[in-house]
Amino acid sequence: MSVSMGDFVGTWKVNFVTGPLAQTGEPLAGLSYVQIGTGTNGATAPSLDAGWQVVAGFALLDAAGGVLFSTSDVKHQSGLMMLSGDQLRWKGYYTNLPLYIYISIAELWTPNDERTVQVYGCTVYGDPDQVGVWGGTGSPPPNPPNGGAPKGDGS
Repeated sequence: MSVSMGDFVGTWKVNFVTGPLAQTGEPLAGLSYVQIGTGTNGATAPSLDAGWQVVAGFALLDAAGGVLFSTSDVKHQSGLMMLSGDQLRWKGYYTNLPLYIYISIAELWTPNDERTVQVYGCTVYGDPDQVGVWGGTGSPPPNPPNGGAPKGDGS
């Protein structure tokens, strides 16, 4: 499997959310889209950080395209996801509680040798036992809710 940051860049629909994040009143209960490295909504394009790690900004969106959380909201901590192996990782604070986000990709090959990828992730918010698992769609990522193609998605 050969996964790069470019495989993660785009706007990804979140198909389902389980655990505490799915409960009404939780800060990310309305999670419907994840934007990674698109250049929109604070999801800054991929780059190298001072330690030569591959990083990208991200945004978590609700069903209407409203921003629940993004790189631009982060103060006094890193707002960038780091590519670690085949996984993007971010750890920080949201509403004064620890928030950890892990996004992975599964690489799939069709019988006619076409490559697609699917994203999935998990989120830990506050108490380490409060893990929310969410499933994403396959590639190519759909357009964001406003209908416009995100920057950096190759279109």
